[in-house]
Parts: sequence; C-alpha cells; structure tokens
Amino acid sequence: MKRMSFYVIVLALVLTMGYILHRIRPQTVNKLLSIDTEYSYLMEENREGSFLLFINSKKHELTAIENYARILLKDHGDDSLIELSLFEISLGDQEIYMKESFYRLSITFLVPVLQQDWIFDDAYLVIELKDQKEYELRLGRVSFYHVSHDEAKLSWTSLSGIKRANDLRSRLYLITIDYEGELPLIEKIDVGTRSNVTFYHDYQKLFIELATSDYLLYDVPIVITYQDGSRQTISNFLYVVDYVLLKESGPMINVYTLD
Repeated sequence: MKRMSFYVIVLALVLTMGYILHRIRPQTVNKLLSIDTEYSYLMEENREGSFLLFINSKKHELTAIENYARILLKDHGDDSLIELSLFEISLGDQEIYMKESFYRLSITFLVPVLQQDWIFDDAYLVIELKDQKEYELRLGRVSFYHVSHDEAKLSWTSLSGIKRANDLRSRLYLITIDYEGELPLIEKIDVGTRSNVTFYHDYQKLFIELATSDYLLYDVPIVITYQDGSRQTISNFLYVVDYVLLKESGPMINVYTLD
C-alpha cells in the first residue's frame, strides 16, 4: 500500500511539474518583417511586381492567398491610395533574424496602369483579410512609370550591376550597359526614383552611378531622356541577387506582431 502511495505521489509530482513547465515555457509569437526597399516598375500590360516580407510561421493565414480580401498601397505622407490586383502569395527561403527563423513571403500583384507616373514616397502596404483582420506594413518607396513609345535610340545589348565595395546591403551602386553603335546625346538618366544620376561612357559601355540611400535597391527600370526631349525606357532587371537580406539590413527592418 505504501509502495502504491509512493508511485501515486511521484506521478502527481511529475504531472504537476509538467504543467508548470508548460505554463512558463515561452509561447511562440507570430511576427512579420519588412525591409525598407525601393520598388519601381514600368506600367506594362500584364506586368507582375512583388513586395518581399518575412514571416516566422508557415501556417499563418497570411501565407495563403484564399485568406486575402484585398491589398492596398498607400502613401503615409498624403492621401494617395490605390487597390492592387493580387496575383500570388508564395513562401521562399529561410533566414535568421535575432536568433529566430523567418521565411521569405512574396506578395505578387499585377502592376497597375495609371494615368500618370506615380511615386509613393513613404509607401505602406495595407492587407485586408476575409476575417476582418487588417495589417498596415511599411515598404519603403514604391514608384510606377509609363513605358516610353518613342524610338529606342540606345541599341543596348546587355545589363549588369554591382554593389558599392564593402557594402553588404542589397543596394545597387553601379549599372553597366553594353551598347552597339553611337551613343545618343543624353540629357538625364533616372533609375527608379533616383533622378538625374551620374553617368559616363567608355568603350561601348554606359556606366550609371547611384548615390547611397537608406533603401535596398536591386530590381529597377531605367528611364533615359535624350537632349531632343525623347525618352527610352529599359524594363526591370534584377541587378543584385542576395540570398541573405535580414542579416545585413539592421535598422531598415520593420517588425510587426501578428494576431
């Protein structure tokens, strides 16, 4: 009888300790991250664009497109607001931030065709879910530009880009355009919202140098304005491919707690 009482007491103690440990164990908090990035797109028909976020749970409702009611793009600095046509939600590679695992979450939309070029200088993405939940997330800067229908004067053959030396951020610094024939007289070059950037040429190569910025920049179009007033646009190109973004982005990372 005493032995039975001993086992009962031991079992009760084990169950009690298990319950206590379960209660004090840190509960996983669902989080979402964004990085201040410059997103820029030409407004081409059926053109897709993507905003990149990071989430620590593969099972959260934000990872499934059927849970979305709509997505909006707004400028925090004024009343600019447009609804985007959601195309796809996809999960990508895993990264570590503050000793916690996050997965790349790409929100892909159809680039809108607006009446004029548009810049959201302090851009936020508003996500409305079907269960009435709403999230407002900082993106950085978002711009949309019209495709030029002027005659293409620069006969370019290839594009490439590099980051500034010792800059570990995913930040484009120098674009090289290889071209054939004569270089037309150029008035200015815009890269995304980088207006009137520095450019020079040598041996059938046009070099475009971008000043430093607080935004990541890796996938942008180029707009060339010639001295006769005509314009040539070169569509988006992924100049910089980094498989680790969170580790080097530091203060550019925005952290959100999810329901």
